[in-house]
Amino acid sequence: MLLSQPQRLQANIDYTTPGTFNNSDRCYYTLQPTFNPDFGKFILNRIDRSGGVKTFFPADGQAYSSVIFNPANKKLYCLMSPNGLCELVTGDSSYSVKWVVNTAHEMTGFYNSADITINPANGDIYLQTGNSDLNKLYLKKFELGSSSTTIVATLAHPFDEMKFNRNNNRLYGLEYAYPDINFVRIDPASGKMDILSPVHEPIMDGFLSAALDPVSNTYIYSASFPNANGYEAQLLYRRDMSGNVVHVDTTATFYQGLDVEY
Repeated sequence: MLLSQPQRLQANIDYTTPGTFNNSDRCYYTLQPTFNPDFGKFILNRIDRSGGVKTFFPADGQAYSSVIFNPANKKLYCLMSPNGLCELVTGDSSYSVKWVVNTAHEMTGFYNSADITINPANGDIYLQTGNSDLNKLYLKKFELGSSSTTIVATLAHPFDEMKFNRNNNRLYGLEYAYPDINFVRIDPASGKMDILSPVHEPIMDGFLSAALDPVSNTYIYSASFPNANGYEAQLLYRRDMSGNVVHVDTTATFYQGLDVEY
């Protein structure tokens, strides 16, 4: 779903991991996990603006997630379980990956949370990793051409659906400080985090999806309240960069893999 001009694409795709809009070919990409008999493999879907789907099958059986487009070099990247950042390359009917860097710590929220974002100006890639033995979380940065990642900040709580805002070079996302959820901002230059506002909406960790629209300068995210029959309400929220809720949409279905076309 493209959120600069909301529209429904007639693409019938089951549960997916986070997706990305490619500003070069004007298509949306998402990785979709497969189940029996190929459990653990991820197919890549490319969806054009009319809703047509082109499917690419993996060249191996590795687990990949969180495909993301880098405007600086016009390449697709993805995460490889448990600690790899890779370049994703499509062929006629299959895709392969090129190893880029070892993140040194394991990915967090690998299958369903987009803990990766990019500075479109210089291509810097930000991602969240963890160390289960030390019970620590790290915000890391990878600079194109580098051979390693650097730690931007050590996090006290998970920082989900982080998005880079090109208007002020800050990172925004939701901090899960259980039982509280906060809308927060991080300065990647210093690692300093500011809590902008508490989040009271019914967020389902694992099914959350978000995007940052640099044109309206708002953070968009999905919310849904579960009940015995599934989901009671599906909602899309917009917050400004001060943390204020500026718009709420009730939707007929639940959205994942949000991104913004611009």
